[in-house]
Amino acid sequence: YVGLLEDKFVDMEKETIWFFLSITIIGVITALGLAYFLANSITRPLRNLAQAAHKFAEGDLGQKVAVESGDEIGEVGNAFNLMVTSIKERDDKLKQQTQQVVFRSDRLAMIGQLAAGVAHEINNPLAGIRTYVKLINKEIGEMGIADNDFQKYLNLMDRETLRCSEVVRNLLNFARQTEPRLQMIDVNSVIKEALAFT
Repeated sequence: YVGLLEDKFVDMEKETIWFFLSITIIGVITALGLAYFLANSITRPLRNLAQAAHKFAEGDLGQKVAVESGDEIGEVGNAFNLMVTSIKERDDKLKQQTQQVVFRSDRLAMIGQLAAGVAHEINNPLAGIRTYVKLINKEIGEMGIADNDFQKYLNLMDRETLRCSEVVRNLLNFARQTEPRLQMIDVNSVIKEALAFT
């Protein structure tokens, strides 16, 4: 005791400690709240972007992210949306082209089947015509009729029906679905077959 009561100073010391302690606690809580807000404003768009990227990777091409800011994260979101849009457009275009190719190949397959049916129907009468031409030619030879013009016409009919039969056979070969195989081939024969079709 030096002439002043100590209790008054102890109370002031306690009040000061509590004051600074409460300011510190309020400052820490404010700093934590501010840090949470800032972290959430950064991580939430990134989480949304990551979720959209996962859904996009699983095949959902309609995924887009909401761009809420104009900062770097917003630029990443805009770039993601642009990428998704361009990939979806390319995917749609590719699907459309694939559908057109499938439609064309289906039409070609149907035309091939139709050609095979028609070729079979044509081949039978041609075989009959060739047989009758040969029989007539044989009968003329046995009767001893020497008409060169008549035999020339019969030979011409035989050659032309044979040519038609070859065209029909080539058409049937074309219509058949066979496995492709590599082999040496005479280019002239391929050209002759193509010319026979034209």
